[in-house]
Amino acid sequence: MFEINIWDLVKSYLKNIYIVLIVCAVTVLSGLLYINYIQKPMYRSSTTLVLATGNATQGITQNDVILNQRLVNTYREIIQSNTIMQRVITELGLNYELAQLTRMVGVSSVRDTEIIMISVSSTDARNAAIIADKIAAVFMEEIVQIYNIENVRVIDSANLATTPYNINNSWHMLISLLVGLALGLAIVFARIYFDTTTKSEKQIEALGLAVIGSVPKIKAKKGVII
Repeated sequence: MFEINIWDLVKSYLKNIYIVLIVCAVTVLSGLLYINYIQKPMYRSSTTLVLATGNATQGITQNDVILNQRLVNTYREIIQSNTIMQRVITELGLNYELAQLTRMVGVSSVRDTEIIMISVSSTDARNAAIIADKIAAVFMEEIVQIYNIENVRVIDSANLATTPYNINNSWHMLISLLVGLALGLAIVFARIYFDTTTKSEKQIEALGLAVIGSVPKIKAKKGVII
């Protein structure tokens, strides 16, 4: 192995640019195949709820707001409980295991508010919307049974998602191209670094050896056979 000169390295890369282009083409093609034939499009729908405890005549007081904010975390856990999930599976006749449905459901809350969002991800957009609304309905019924109060209201029902959230063709193609470029450059560098053949008199002299003689390159003239 010889010391690598930056200019020689650049020239070697230019000489082997076809390798980089081939690797890039392969990774981009692989990315296209993955997007179109392997990756499953996923759709997400969300139902938004709000806690609304208060006196009908006096309205909602500061104490009511504080109480609701404290209940949010408790309600989030109840929504994801096995009781809620099992009722949803039974009432909708879903062909899901309990753990499978639980993984599809996400529950979040807006900081310092009484708002809860129930999100459902599925390969079927219509299914995601139906399940999200059903979870909200079952949860509201269970809260009445548990706390004997009706303090949850639906702000927004789930909308039917029209585009998958996990597929971005432009982003995937860019990632595939960058991976191919990095891999191609690494392959070319490895070829250069581990190449033990001599390419010039300078390389021989760098090893402390004497050059006995050299054969010059002769460019044949047109029509002349050498």
